[in-house]
Amino acid sequence: MATELNKWQKELERLSERKYKEVDSQLFNTYKDALKEIKQRLQMYINAYDQLSFSKRLEVERLFNVAKEMDNILTTAGSKVEDIIKDYSTDQAIQGYNGVWYQLEQSQNITMGMPVINHDYIATIVNKPVAGKTLSKRLYQNRKKLAKVTSDAIINGMLSGEGYKVIAKRISDLTEASYKQALRIARTEAGRTQSITTQKGYEESEKLGIEMEKTWLATLDRKTRHDHQILDGQTVGIKEKFKIHNYEAEGPRLFGVAKEDVNCRCTTIIKVNGISPELRKDNVNKDYVPFMSYEEWSNSMWGARNAD
Repeated sequence: MATELNKWQKELERLSERKYKEVDSQLFNTYKDALKEIKQRLQMYINAYDQLSFSKRLEVERLFNVAKEMDNILTTAGSKVEDIIKDYSTDQAIQGYNGVWYQLEQSQNITMGMPVINHDYIATIVNKPVAGKTLSKRLYQNRKKLAKVTSDAIINGMLSGEGYKVIAKRISDLTEASYKQALRIARTEAGRTQSITTQKGYEESEKLGIEMEKTWLATLDRKTRHDHQILDGQTVGIKEKFKIHNYEAEGPRLFGVAKEDVNCRCTTIIKVNGISPELRKDNVNKDYVPFMSYEEWSNSMWGARNAD
């Protein structure tokens, strides 16, 4: 498929990628700090364990309260993880809606006056259950699982006579797996909220009299699902759904099926009056208007509104 992003769409993609990297770093550091604290506790457990009699060693779980301490450490980390992901999802939801407005105003050299998105609406979609589970519930389950497998690794490792390095390596692997899972959830959730608000932006634009179509755009590399390679380039009306096999959705990550939604990196682009938007020109002089970044556009919009 030869469809390419125009410069305003590339600007939005650049911002999304930058934000994703920031979230990746935040999650990584949160898990790194938790792992550091767990390893400190592990060293204390092993030092104390070596001083116990054989009979007392059999009671190591009760004596050391390992499960409770692991749960406490990871509860603190889990709260930070949830805040990071919810903030990220909120940010991408706002960008999804405003991004439609930005692309159309800049590429078509028009002033649309789209309504500002309601923050209560954003909070609702961020907290909306997926497959019957809220984000909080899924993160809670992941945290409890990590706490259990971590405490089991410590207790079983000590009872088996394994040293600090062996147990610490096992815990590091478990923590890394949980971090990667959190990152997948972050990308999927933020992408879901962005797709929902992007669709809302499309529909609001149509209400204002702009005729458009939307086209599925896949990230074509070795990680791209085969189904999404097939979807790449599929063009439908704004209120129509993309279809693949027995599934249909208004946009990426909205199928409601894990195998189609999880970690999806696809997006949609718009075609105004059936053609991709061209570079914006001044209506009077027919000169190219200087490119305005999303941040510059956003500041100009909200600055103007605040002055009213």
